[in-house]
Amino acid sequence: MILKRISISILFRLLYSEQKMDFNWYINIFKKAQQYYSIPEPKIFIINFDKQLYKVIKTFYPKVQLQLYIFYINDNIKFAIIYKWIKRYIQLYLDIKNEITEIVGTIETAETADLEELKTKNKKSNKQSTSFPINIVITKTNLFHI
Repeated sequence: MILKRISISILFRLLYSEQKMDFNWYINIFKKAQQYYSIPEPKIFIINFDKQLYKVIKTFYPKVQLQLYIFYINDNIKFAIIYKWIKRYIQLYLDIKNEITEIVGTIETAETADLEELKTKNKKSNKQSTSFPINIVITKTNLFHI
C-alpha cells in the first residue's frame, strides 16, 4: 500500500467566534470525521498565532507539530517595520514640536519683557503709551508717514 501525503484546508471562518469552546467543537468534529473515514492522524497543523487554538489542538492531537502560517509571519514582520517607522516619525514630530514650543515661549517671554520695558519708560516720561510711532497718523483707510 502506497501512502500519500494529504493536505486538508480547515476553514475556521465557519466558526461563530474564535473562542476555546468553538475551537473544541470544531476540532472534535474534525477528529470524529477523521476516525469515521479512517484518515490517519495529521502530523502537522499550520495555524495563526491564536493561543487558544494551539491549546485545543494539543489537547486532541498531543503529538502533532504546530507551524505558523507564513502569511501571518510576513504580516507581523510588515507590522513591526511599519510600527518602528511610525514610532520614529512620531518621536521626530514630538522633538520638533517641543523645540517650536520652546522657541515660541522664548519669543513670548522676550515680547513681554519688551512691553514691560516700554511701559516703564512711558511711566517715567509721563507719556501715554502708544503702539505706533508718534510720526504716523492713523486714518480710517491707511497709515500715513508724516
